[in-house]
Amino acid sequence: MTDFNEYKFDFTSASSGNTATTNMFTPKKAVSKNSSSSNRTKSNLPPYSIIISKGQKIDKFIDTLPKLISNYPNPFSSFTRISYSLPKPSQVQIDIYDLRGGKIKTLTNKMNGAGIHEVTWNPENLLPGVYLIRFISDNNVSVLKAILK
Repeated sequence: MTDFNEYKFDFTSASSGNTATTNMFTPKKAVSKNSSSSNRTKSNLPPYSIIISKGQKIDKFIDTLPKLISNYPNPFSSFTRISYSLPKPSQVQIDIYDLRGGKIKTLTNKMNGAGIHEVTWNPENLLPGVYLIRFISDNNVSVLKAILK
């Protein structure tokens, strides 16, 4: 089983004052224990990293990046709805993974218009447990945890 590091980010919009929280998961095995932060380059960063320069305001990224909003209900037994938003028309891929990193299913892999979208996942023949929903759009990756009862 692959272990994951979980990072929590809280964003507050300077213009609206709204606060949003997002989680990011990276496989622990992707980071070398011998690497130091001074010699890490873009090529050896763990997958799904967010790179922000010191002093750069993150506020400008919030409304311009595709975003995985939530899955509801969670925990769920028969289905969960996965919501995401796109600031512009974009290619979207949403995959379901088990905690060992095995791909269970691709829910969507298509072009979507700007706006808020929803896709429903009806798990079939899966055991109860924790699954990961991976959202990819415009080279941005987000992951949510889904709990099947």
